[in-house]
Amino acid sequence: MDYRVSKVGHIIRAKLFQHLGCIAICFIALGSSLTAQMVSYEFSSAKVSITGASTLHDWSVEASEVSDYPMTITLDPEGEGSVEDFDFKVAVSSMDGGRGSSMNGKIFKALKSKIHPYVVYDQNGPATYVYMDREMHTMIKSTGILEIAGVQQDVTIDVTARVDEGTITFTASHAMKMTDFQIEPPTAMFGQIETKDDIVVNFEFTYKAQ
Repeated sequence: MDYRVSKVGHIIRAKLFQHLGCIAICFIALGSSLTAQMVSYEFSSAKVSITGASTLHDWSVEASEVSDYPMTITLDPEGEGSVEDFDFKVAVSSMDGGRGSSMNGKIFKALKSKIHPYVVYDQNGPATYVYMDREMHTMIKSTGILEIAGVQQDVTIDVTARVDEGTITFTASHAMKMTDFQIEPPTAMFGQIETKDDIVVNFEFTYKAQ
């Protein structure tokens, strides 16, 4: 009787170790699979613009000099994760309203470019995202400090990240008011044309898989 019990116990232990071994192999394979999903992306291009309206027409200002953004980003394009340290700054002197030097001069003056030459965004910690399908992620939020004309404001920006043929593009449009940054909306034609207080800051950053 004792021999039979011992034999049965031996068989049970052998089966148990066999199952544990299979489970361990599965976890190792899963870990390798998760690691393989991480992709490094290298900076490709950046676009930053500000749009608004006046009593005469809508207007748009585009910046040609954007810097201090991350040169590489590593993430899982088909899972959940975060984008860390996504900061950037824009040279006010590179902003162009497309209506000549007179309008550009008003932009530089309104943004106090001689004292504060940059518009700066400094993200506070990682921005997390959730995978939606094979072409799109939705960034839950990017929270940070936006500085315009020397005035800093805490902001939370909703960003969309789209993956397409080896590239990932981050886009956002954030509404705010000039007066939030102590900017007096510019006027023209001796006050007959007034710029509205509401503006939208738009940005687009594209990265390519390495």
